[in-house]
Amino acid sequence: MDRRTLITAAALAPVAIAAPAVAGTGSPAFQMALSNYMEAFGAIGAMTSDTSEEEEDRLNEIYLARFQEMNEATPTTPREFVQKFHMLWMDGGYPQPETIAKMLADAKRIAP
Repeated sequence: MDRRTLITAAALAPVAIAAPAVAGTGSPAFQMALSNYMEAFGAIGAMTSDTSEEEEDRLNEIYLARFQEMNEATPTTPREFVQKFHMLWMDGGYPQPETIAKMLADAKRIAP
């Protein structure tokens, strides 16, 4: 995947994340990991100042576990690659070098 394709994919990531899954495409395991991650991400975002410290800790633990599952999930389609890219780099995130290397390998494997 060349730099232009990667930048284009990053720009389209929010659209790809929000778009409903197309039946019969992609990996069910990846889509489950993405769904679980988005649910945990949403729960973190829905916390209020009234959220107890125990509940906040519980939701953070779930989020970190779901983030790790998503981090380990292997995209099987370009759309899944964009979804994972967005998840890893969202909000100024910067993955570990090993994760970046895995993403580059994934990009080479699924690039048309």
